[in-house]
Amino acid sequence: MPKKDVMLISGREYSSRLFHCFGSKDTNLNLDLVVNLIKESGTEFIVFNTHNIFDIKRKGDLKVGFSSITLSEIGERIDISKYILLNNINHPKNWRDAVARAVKSFEISKNKIIKLEVLNSDFKTSCDKEVIKAAEVLVKKGYEVMPLISCNLKAAKKLESIGCCLLRIMGSPIGSFRGIDNMKAAETIFREIKIPVLIDGGIGKPQHVIDAMSIGAAGVLVNSSLFTAENPILMVKAMKHAVISGRNYYLEKTMGAC
Repeated sequence: MPKKDVMLISGREYSSRLFHCFGSKDTNLNLDLVVNLIKESGTEFIVFNTHNIFDIKRKGDLKVGFSSITLSEIGERIDISKYILLNNINHPKNWRDAVARAVKSFEISKNKIIKLEVLNSDFKTSCDKEVIKAAEVLVKKGYEVMPLISCNLKAAKKLESIGCCLLRIMGSPIGSFRGIDNMKAAETIFREIKIPVLIDGGIGKPQHVIDAMSIGAAGVLVNSSLFTAENPILMVKAMKHAVISGRNYYLEKTMGAC
């Protein structure tokens, strides 16, 4: 019998390799769309934003994306206890702001898994130095950190050595929809880094997902591409199947047919 293909994060097994967020400030979300995206994507994570975390008092008031839709409202439609909450440290000003928001989000959510980023002023590329500083502090505090960085092997190795549980590398700038600009560099990172590495940034269509998975990405995080689509539900279904197809092709190449 073939070995079960799961992604291991901090010793826990996950069968889905697709992560997704809930758009930008310009995205018009409604509760039906949010719930159906979670259901149809097959994701095992619900990502909530922290840009307004210091205005939040209780877990049920945490919001997805930049919307007013709360976890309590989502919980009236689906059993959110079946999902892992993911604290999205979105658009912090610097590493100190990122750390403060991560700590506050844990106080409210009681979840230590941190989706970390610190972007440059263009909000499209990663400021890797600030990410590394924030990750060092958060890992020492006992958090499970999933940082976003550029497609840079040196930064990836540093974050792995710090003790991050997963890495996210940018295929191309956020919102560029170019896919992976440097396939060779990305493949090297996938091969040399032993913790899971996702592609996150610049994913515009299912073919980009297949490209990433077929060269060894552990998974993919998508966001903007869902909400620029005419039908976000059909797009998230396409992305889900692209992850599966690309992963199967990678396994066939590296392990042979079962």
